[in-house]
Amino acid sequence: MNNSNKKYVYCPNCGSELELDEEENKEGKFTCLECGIPIDLSIQKLLNFEEVTEIAQNRNSGSIDNYYGVGGWLLLFCIILTIFFPLSTLFYLTMNFDEARSYFNLLSKLETFTYIDIVLRTGLIVFSIYTGAALWSIKKDAVQLAKKFLIYTLVYGIISSTFPILIYSPTFVDGTMVLQIIIHIIRSIIFFRIWTSYLNKSKRVMNTYPKV
Repeated sequence: MNNSNKKYVYCPNCGSELELDEEENKEGKFTCLECGIPIDLSIQKLLNFEEVTEIAQNRNSGSIDNYYGVGGWLLLFCIILTIFFPLSTLFYLTMNFDEARSYFNLLSKLETFTYIDIVLRTGLIVFSIYTGAALWSIKKDAVQLAKKFLIYTLVYGIISSTFPILIYSPTFVDGTMVLQIIIHIIRSIIFFRIWTSYLNKSKRVMNTYPKV
């Protein structure tokens, strides 16, 4: 094949120089032979591919430190979003439903709020997996998407904490229930604060995702 039909680019994930043949250049989709990450140049162009290329070149020359790519705490966050969070949410969703449905006849509001919770949690699961995949593949606006997910998680945590108060009559709301509600809200706030702070301050995030 004629060398004039070939194109050289830098992998936005690992910074390796890649040689594209005519078909890869035309389709704009290929896989990095060094790190194995699938690349879609139509997305990278939206990210300003020249800037991404410059970052990768600087990394190869040593201008950017080793805090680059999906690794370290960023990798942990991606694993949480794509695996741990969806599985744990699905587990608690199933467990809570099995426990709640036996009381549907006794508590008129319980069934309604249970199904509302199922819809909200299902949305969280889908959002979580999509966000983790976007971060993992270094997609456009992945960090902004992750911040929106964290806001959604915080709002859900606060709203769902009020469900027991709305379901049960005031006579059943005791100190133990109030304490559980407070703990649930605090946990939601801590999760939000830790990962939002990480996304805002992480050197790896700034190096990996352009214009963060």
